[in-house]
Amino acid sequence: MYNKKVYIAEDQLIVALDIQKTLKRICCDEIFMFRDIQSLFKTALSVPPDLIITELEINENSNFRKSVETLIANHDTQFLLLSSYSPDDIQGGYQIPGCTILSKPYSSDELIKCLVKILNLPGSDLQSGNRQFTDFNI
Repeated sequence: MYNKKVYIAEDQLIVALDIQKTLKRICCDEIFMFRDIQSLFKTALSVPPDLIITELEINENSNFRKSVETLIANHDTQFLLLSSYSPDDIQGGYQIPGCTILSKPYSSDELIKCLVKILNLPGSDLQSGNRQFTDFNI
């Protein structure tokens, strides 16, 4: 098991639980779930995690982007942003440097590949496209 701390804010409980289950299988036990992004950011600014998984928020009036950029710059926190937006919308100025975006719907394989890459876990079989999950006993 790897000593990684992960915060999740996802409004669909079934999606959040699936992400939590995947994280437990491949890398970590320190997984914290939040009801909303505001409480996640409040906690993350005082106790920064290794990774935050949440919805990409495209709202120019929110502090979402500023909070993400602060956590990346000051705490080296990684982000996996889940998105229901089209790739064209994301590329149109909403992409945040230093964040990985995973478009919904995504497969378990895609989620695992993102997590392995973001958290720098051993998983060359996954990154090379080989579907053998021997490293993780999945």
